[in-house]
Amino acid sequence: MEKATPINLAPVKEISDELADLQAADTWISVPEIARRIGRGETTVRGLLAAGVIPNGKRGSRYYINRASFEAWMNSGQRASEVVDIEKLADAVAERVVRKLRFSVLVEPVGPRRL
Repeated sequence: MEKATPINLAPVKEISDELADLQAADTWISVPEIARRIGRGETTVRGLLAAGVIPNGKRGSRYYINRASFEAWMNSGQRASEVVDIEKLADAVAERVVRKLRFSVLVEPVGPRRL
């Protein structure tokens, strides 16, 4: 009878451990929690995330905010001035709106179509 070759499961365990770390509740921080912590509304927080004021990653329409990065941002001296700088946020949002409008004009013509 042949002996079965043992399978090395160490790489699978490493990947599983890394995935568990990424999925851990204390790794990520939610938009509502950030809003509560900085004393602003969720819409404002999403605007700060979109403008890149709060460090984040984005996949599709969902923001991923690493808790350690957020804590570092909160403890930095830059944070207080960034949160209060509404003009910078307004400029960033306005630029995004203009880009989207330009794109929609290029992609979708306005007015009736003629054959």
